[in-house]
Amino acid sequence: MDHTQVLLVITPFVPKPEWLGHLKSKVPNIQVKIYPTDLYATEVPKEVPAEVWERTTALFTWKAFPPKDWVPRLQFVQLMSAGCGQIFGLPLFEETMISFATSNGSHAPQVAEWVFATWLSHQHFIPHYLRLQQERKWVDPNSDEDTEDSVGLRIGILGYGNIGRQVAKVAKALGMGVHAFTLHERPTAESRKDNGFVEPGLGDPDGLLPSKWFHGQDQLNDFLASDLDLLVILLPLTDHTRNMISEGHFQLLTNKKTYVVNAGRGPIINTEALIMALEKGQIRGAALDVTDSEPLPEDSELWKFKNPSLANVRRHYLKYIILVLVLGYIGQTAYLVWLTNGLARIANDPYDNLFYNLNRHSPEIWDDERQAFLRNVDPVPVHSHNDENRHIPLFEALGSGCVSVEADVHLKDNDLLVGHSGMGLHKDNNLSSMYLDPIKRILEMQNPNNNTRRGVYNRHPDQTLVLLIDQKNAGHAPFDKLNELLQPLRDADFLTYWDGNARIMRPLTIVASGMAQFQHVMGLNATHRDIFLDAQLCCLIGIDDDYSKPTYRYNQSNSYFASTWFSNARLYSRNEHLKDKSAADLDMYGTDIDRAKARGLLTRYWDTPSEPSNVRDVAWRWLVDSGVDIVNMDDLGIVRQRAKGWGSIRHMDNGLKPGNKDLK
Repeated sequence: MDHTQVLLVITPFVPKPEWLGHLKSKVPNIQVKIYPTDLYATEVPKEVPAEVWERTTALFTWKAFPPKDWVPRLQFVQLMSAGCGQIFGLPLFEETMISFATSNGSHAPQVAEWVFATWLSHQHFIPHYLRLQQERKWVDPNSDEDTEDSVGLRIGILGYGNIGRQVAKVAKALGMGVHAFTLHERPTAESRKDNGFVEPGLGDPDGLLPSKWFHGQDQLNDFLASDLDLLVILLPLTDHTRNMISEGHFQLLTNKKTYVVNAGRGPIINTEALIMALEKGQIRGAALDVTDSEPLPEDSELWKFKNPSLANVRRHYLKYIILVLVLGYIGQTAYLVWLTNGLARIANDPYDNLFYNLNRHSPEIWDDERQAFLRNVDPVPVHSHNDENRHIPLFEALGSGCVSVEADVHLKDNDLLVGHSGMGLHKDNNLSSMYLDPIKRILEMQNPNNNTRRGVYNRHPDQTLVLLIDQKNAGHAPFDKLNELLQPLRDADFLTYWDGNARIMRPLTIVASGMAQFQHVMGLNATHRDIFLDAQLCCLIGIDDDYSKPTYRYNQSNSYFASTWFSNARLYSRNEHLKDKSAADLDMYGTDIDRAKARGLLTRYWDTPSEPSNVRDVAWRWLVDSGVDIVNMDDLGIVRQRAKGWGSIRHMDNGLKPGNKDLK
């Protein structure tokens, strides 16, 4: 078997020898084949021999892609662009398991420097002085009176990603104030961190530089009206961002005559509105790294203005992309292999032996042998974290005995699409097809006459399966869509619900997490509430709590889990003699588990240590010994190894019953 790694480079720019040398030092057995393309080419070079395509294991490209049949060994595609809109609809992406990676994180220095080159050039009249120089005219010293430095001015960054954070860093160095706009809310310090690729020393990885944050379409006008001297647009192009800046938005910039820089995507700005704003003097100028049509037509009105600065593709960020390629080709590919193998491979593991060569579309998943295996696994108190990333979502969790499964969802095109991030979402990977429909089919097989309510596990038929929906979009619409999609399961009476007096356990319990809000849950039918909240374990105590009864804001009528970061864990009591204390004392001095138990909720921690293995094992054992109800797991191979696939871990309560306390 040929183990040589062949990297095929088909980009407009040829990587420098020293960059390729760095790549080869990391992957010694790699062969690099380079076939340059035209700048906007969407067809692969005809010069590439068929044998090169057949041997290619990694592809470095921008807009040109081969048919999937040409590249039988292809494992990894590195895009030159920060975005990935060009791959949607391609059979190479849609119909294969090939890993794709953008170069997001590599463009920040170049783009940030270009942004401020245009801004400072405009502020200091550099184009004017260059014209005077060409005309051999001496500069009148009085002409400098209108020059304004950047100290104390304000920049608004529309799209606070990797590039936006580097722009903010440079702006701060110039003495500017920073306002940030994101499409989705970033309410906490953790949510404002940049978890992507960041070159050391660059950007704002912790999200500390903006003095004010805005988010969503509802706050766009407030953001634009916040006295911005410089507006930098860095958003990706989506259905929601197309024509995002139009005529009315330019009117909001009139007060400060904001200088507008677009380094995101051309169609984000309505070109006619931009031309009108320039003609009316609503803005002092504009710099366009991108335009609505590229290359810009010769008859475009934009060419006539002196104050737009038109840019083109920059070459030198390729050195950063080569670094991303090294990390992606080595790190990401290794991670995906690790991930899709369960993460750990267990010798003679029953699950692996039965499912290793299948995917979620394989009809063999539903044959009697494999379904019997899943039914006879003993459940364990484990939560399958980011389950959609597994080789076979849902089924590996069931084959490992998990009693809780997590699906990250994004509302897009009136459906809930499944994916950890918003990148690479596909209409076929939706909540119904990946989770709701298979679970309904399994439960119908378990309850053939619909006169029983058996769960998925035969050894513990009363055990409910929790489906935790991590809502990635803010607002009520994603929650409403979830409620709508649950109707078939609701009609079959498979969903746990609150009947106004008690929680009625059923084979499937739906828990809403992420950006789902308390008021969303409370807005459901009070006598048949079948979506429960993943309450914040660190914030259970509230002014609505009444310790005299006791009654609590978060309780079994509206919540199921109480979760928080592992770093926030409070597993030791401040007072060893709490048994005789009041409910108020338990809240004040007790552990997380004491607080959750008082409310009838199950405790869960995420972000537990994963490396090194000895620290990971100690953390897991500590959680189990402390009485934590469910343990977050990424590595289901280890779960099967420890439980032998058949559940030697403590059995989880199938659902707490209301005690003698009153529930709101």
